[in-house]
Amino acid sequence: MNTILQTPVVMLLIKATAVLAAAAAAEAALRRHASAATRHGVWTLAIAALLALPALSVSLPEWPVAMPAWSMEPARVPASVDAPPTLARQHLAIEARDAMPVSETTAITTASGQRNLWPAWQTFAAGIYVAGLLVLLARLVVDQIGARRLVAAADEIQDSDWNRLLDECRALMGLHAPVRLLRTRGHVTPMALGLGSPVIVIPGTADAWSLERRRAVLLHELAHIERRDCLTQTLASLTSAVYWIHPGAWWAAKRLQVEREFACDDRVLGLGAGARDYAGHLLEIAYNLGGGRTPALAVGMARRGQLEGRLLAVLDAARNRRAPSAPGRWIASVAALAVLLPLAALTASTHAAATSRESNARSPESTKSTTLSRRRWRSKCWVCRRRASPRPAGRGAWNISRPTPTFCSTALTTRPACVP
Repeated sequence: MNTILQTPVVMLLIKATAVLAAAAAAEAALRRHASAATRHGVWTLAIAALLALPALSVSLPEWPVAMPAWSMEPARVPASVDAPPTLARQHLAIEARDAMPVSETTAITTASGQRNLWPAWQTFAAGIYVAGLLVLLARLVVDQIGARRLVAAADEIQDSDWNRLLDECRALMGLHAPVRLLRTRGHVTPMALGLGSPVIVIPGTADAWSLERRRAVLLHELAHIERRDCLTQTLASLTSAVYWIHPGAWWAAKRLQVEREFACDDRVLGLGAGARDYAGHLLEIAYNLGGGRTPALAVGMARRGQLEGRLLAVLDAARNRRAPSAPGRWIASVAALAVLLPLAALTASTHAAATSRESNARSPESTKSTTLSRRRWRSKCWVCRRRASPRPAGRGAWNISRPTPTFCSTALTTRPACVP
């Protein structure tokens, strides 16, 4: 069991579970009063921590933590207890094996087989993990190629009304980065793409929209660009690929996506959009355009799967829609580092536990208890009483003249020095 816990992959999964548990606890504490942007920030820190865990675990100095020494082998009495000669031990080993129940013999044999098969299972599990990782990374590459093809096939909008409205929305949000507005011929939902040079893609039917709907769509996609949601979406996709065997990583990516849309809706409503009108725009776009698949590295405006919760949140007048302040974000980042760095340095070790047991064994109380236990074995075990006055039959051998000794299951399990 200690060998399994000390493997790097298992320790990494344990640390990842601790990070996800801390993020879930923070979200549960902030759910009733904090805004969606604050909860999105919590999951963003969790995703970044999961990606940084492997590198930090390798680079930071180790911080060993004592683990209980679980062993599949029976315990042995220290070598200081007198043992019978070699030939007598071999003779008694044969007799002990014959006297051992079949179930105990099968259990010990099974434990030895498991120890021998463990390296093979390690190789098999590593092969499955690498295969899944390569498949998911290949999927991300395919999605990236598909997003670039979508942008390449789209036409840049030259309409003065669209460009004027885009400039007005950028000025309203205080966004100074240049943003390209493209129109595609496909039946897609409005989406934002790109990390360095952001792009907004709208469907070909967008020219038939009203001015209010155009404004709502542009404000929502500009909110994604302002919040750098394309970057967080990329990090979430990478985290799901690296930790694909951990269901908590997929759940964290899903929570990040849900809170992201809530935060963008709050941003649009905070800029003066009417709640009922905006909810109508979301419903209409999701019904007409939300059925298609959006590339994994792009952020769309509306999908049918999560529409009900978003409409309820939009129409909730008492909802907190404030974004976290800059000092609050810095404090949260420092707190996340204070938790992450010690956690990444932790390593499971049985050396400290063994040292503690050795120091306890040297104490007078432990020596007294050990002496009493040895006396108890000598008083209960027939071989120990006989060994007190052996009668050698020859060099290195015993004269087995008494009846064949029998052993109880406790003696066979704990294996004192008198039992080979």
